[in-house]
Amino acid sequence: MRGSRTEIADVGKSTVADYNLSVLYVVYRRRSENLDDIANVRKRPGMYAGSIPDGTALHNLVLGTVTFAMARTRSHPSFDTKVVLHNDSSVTVCFAGPEEWDEANLAALSDARRRAATSIADGIRHEPDAVDVEGGIWCDLCVVNALSDWMCDQVWSGELVQTQMFRDGAFEATIRTPLFPEVIFEGHSGLSTTFLPSDKIFPSITFDAGRLRASLSNICAQNVGARVGLVDGR
Repeated sequence: MRGSRTEIADVGKSTVADYNLSVLYVVYRRRSENLDDIANVRKRPGMYAGSIPDGTALHNLVLGTVTFAMARTRSHPSFDTKVVLHNDSSVTVCFAGPEEWDEANLAALSDARRRAATSIADGIRHEPDAVDVEGGIWCDLCVVNALSDWMCDQVWSGELVQTQMFRDGAFEATIRTPLFPEVIFEGHSGLSTTFLPSDKIFPSITFDAGRLRASLSNICAQNVGARVGLVDGR
């Protein structure tokens, strides 16, 4: 809404080419040895993400990723987040960060997110300096990873990019690839998470754009300065 301190924008259809894992080049590969939390989430997904049959859990994966990104801004007074729905049922949530990171800090943040993706104990709620997100859904990155066929997580600062791939809940590889064009915020650092919900867990993996828009509007309304763009590229 023009003139308001909070807003949600529908920026239209995505013209970006589909995300294709075949273009990724593996430069480092290692299987995770600790899947205890992943297994627990998969055993009781409703406990961690919400009701499965009515679609609450499916949409909470997006809302939880948005909340995770916003909490990571700490005390920054303004934060931009974009949600992109792809036509293969995957979704990207990206966030423009408040600060520039050097290569060492970028690597440390990437390592922290890898731990958070496989361990609930390392989630954002356990960071002492994470900010509260009013109206947010606390569905940790580990939950998103556990309930997805695959997840691609990126952190970047300028031309520096750290990209990690997870499949079936396990950290699989560090990969070399440019940022998805639709997630680039010029002049910013940021975080990006793309994932495909598992059709073995959810009866439907089709997101309801109207439902997401309403929930994102509610989060924006309760957090001064929050801006969330929703792109339906299907």
